[in-house]
Amino acid sequence: MEPLWICCGWLIDGHGDDIKERVLLKIEKNHVTALHPNHSTPAPCWEKGSVLDLRDGTIIPPLVDCHVHLALSGGANPSIGKKQQTHLYEGAEPLLAKHIAASLKAGVFALRDGGDCHGHTLHFKRKRLEHLPFPLFVKVTGKAWHSPNRYGKFLGQTPSRGESLAQAIGRQAADCDHVKVVNSGLNSLKVFGKETPPQFSGQQLQLAFRVAKKKKYRIMVHANGKRAVKDSVHAGCDSIEHGFFMGNDNLDLMSQRRTHWVPTAMTMKALAGLTAHKPLEEKVALKNFESQLEQISRGFKMGVPIALGTDSGSPGVHHGLAYKEEFKVFLQAGLSVPRAVEAASKNGAGLLGIGEQMGTVEVHMPASFLYYRCAPAQLAERLNQPDLIFHDGTCMDGRISEFDQWIQSLLWKEILR
Repeated sequence: MEPLWICCGWLIDGHGDDIKERVLLKIEKNHVTALHPNHSTPAPCWEKGSVLDLRDGTIIPPLVDCHVHLALSGGANPSIGKKQQTHLYEGAEPLLAKHIAASLKAGVFALRDGGDCHGHTLHFKRKRLEHLPFPLFVKVTGKAWHSPNRYGKFLGQTPSRGESLAQAIGRQAADCDHVKVVNSGLNSLKVFGKETPPQFSGQQLQLAFRVAKKKKYRIMVHANGKRAVKDSVHAGCDSIEHGFFMGNDNLDLMSQRRTHWVPTAMTMKALAGLTAHKPLEEKVALKNFESQLEQISRGFKMGVPIALGTDSGSPGVHHGLAYKEEFKVFLQAGLSVPRAVEAASKNGAGLLGIGEQMGTVEVHMPASFLYYRCAPAQLAERLNQPDLIFHDGTCMDGRISEFDQWIQSLLWKEILR
């Protein structure tokens, strides 16, 4: 089979390095086999093969969303969210399909779900995501774990009466991809910077994470505030989700231990928009956002591995649409475009354990990437609308049609049910 040559104006490879200009990519057997920056001719004249001229745009790796809730829609109406939490699986299935569709069309090839109270996303993966005609990684926890009478009921479950967190994780379904533990409450919209106590002790977490690692689970922890984050990182989690108000000591600890951080800063800005009729709550939500923005800037400078997650499904945060807004947060915090792309691709892929399959555009990697008909400076505004999507060296235009048909079949099934 003859190679495919792609000439692009700019390449952001996912490593956080400087943007490469006038790049010539050679694709053979679904992989990138050569990469020539600063190439002066639009096509190689010394070898056979087809040529695709994309010199007017930018290529980046596929995107990864490290924190979503696929069973929730992110609507502003609280009653809709509560209704979604009561859905039987048959009612949740079309919603899950729509949310996955919105993400894939935005160039998001990998999603990590943070749990739902019925485990519908896990069931959906078992039933619907085994043999898809398109690229997609969906990592699921099923139900998140929280402490009795503490925040997190809509995300999962508590250990049974008399059961430890370690014992509960020991009986978690073997086909889950990771463990999700809720170890703090929500951020207050009344008192800025208020921290809630941890839901589990440091010793409980250590014993639980030891069990999780024996079962080969990765561990994501919802934690805000200094103590909740510190205990979780010391216990050996793979990522801290949210991490509001955790402070410099925890950032330093996470940098040393290479613990990933998924900041989900836009959740607070979205809440500010939803509470505009409540001046105090709007003000505190915006202060929370600004505080997280400053913390992202410090964390990046301290070398914390930051990965992008939207928390789509939370109030005002919509699947697919929210991605570019969280990306803009990283730019606002001082990250360069290449560093923000690194957080959105390589870092996320590494956190999900799929770094050998996606996350960078380089020689020997699968030829999967996104193309935008714009210069890198305009990338943030176009991020959730790639002009072309490539998977293993093949343009996805035709296969997206197959994807639409699959989605529509699930939607019609619900309409006719």
